[in-house]
This record gives sequence, structure tokens and C-alpha cells, in this order.
Amino acid sequence: MIDQYIFSVGKQRPVKKPRKKMGFGKRCLRMAKQQKTRVYILYRCTYMLLCWRDHSVSD
Repeated sequence: MIDQYIFSVGKQRPVKKPRKKMGFGKRCLRMAKQQKTRVYILYRCTYMLLCWRDHSVSD
């Protein structure tokens, strides 16, 4: 009985739920959030590089 279960688990495929169409407003919000995240990362990297340049040790 256990052997049948072990072998049958590998043959089963996960059931995919059908995707619902996302509304225009939700798509816009998601894209705005992604853009906000990208701008934040760009800002932080730029700030880090400027601070690193100001505090770097000259030889």
C-alpha cells in the first residue's frame, strides 16, 4: 500500500487554477509599485556611490 502511494505521487500533476483577468486599476497599481521600487533602488545605489566617493581614502 505504501509502495503504491510513493510511486503514484510522482505521476500526479499539480492542478493549476485558472487565472482571472486583472482589472486595469490593479495593473496600474502593480506597475506603479514596481516603478517606485526601481526608483528607490536607483536612489539608494546613487546615494551609496556618492557617499563612498566622498569618504574614500586617497593614496
